[in-house]
Amino acid sequence: MSNYRGKHLQLDHARLFDRPTTKPTVVIAASGSKAVRFAGEKGDGLMATEARSDLVQEFHKGGGFGPRYAEVALCCSGREEDARDTAHKYFRWSITGWPVLAELPDTNGFAAASKYVSADSVAPRITCGPSAGRHLEAIRRFIGAGYDHFILVQVGPEQEYFLNLFRDELAPALRQEEAQLWQAEGVGA
Repeated sequence: MSNYRGKHLQLDHARLFDRPTTKPTVVIAASGSKAVRFAGEKGDGLMATEARSDLVQEFHKGGGFGPRYAEVALCCSGREEDARDTAHKYFRWSITGWPVLAELPDTNGFAAASKYVSADSVAPRITCGPSAGRHLEAIRRFIGAGYDHFILVQVGPEQEYFLNLFRDELAPALRQEEAQLWQAEGVGA
């Protein structure tokens, strides 16, 4: 058992019962060059929300060669207009950017910071609607920037619609692209 008193965290009588045999992978979320270099120096992987190749390059400059995770927000729905409204309702706060988000203390702060964000300003940042092709384009931007693991975030309550679209169209298209990439690189030949 141990106690810890740090600047941001306190633990009283902490005990780890099932210690892992190997060190767990530590993936660090970062958005600025200093934080991304830190992730490369100290972490085992990178997590980002922007399709920026400069972040991947900074991660490598910091010594990072582990996985690069991308969180890709999508709003899948049968109608693009409905998806735009849903993205605005549930995800408009994302437009404010990390420097603002990091300072907001609670949901009231998020609401105030995004009060004047329009649906038209949200839609270009989150692919909206039924088009698997448009959602694939968003994922491809991250692939092109150097990310190799993807977390797809379906914005809003239409989770079943997203899961069906993923099963029927997104996953097969991504598997096909992955196979083509491996073939082009001579993997598995």
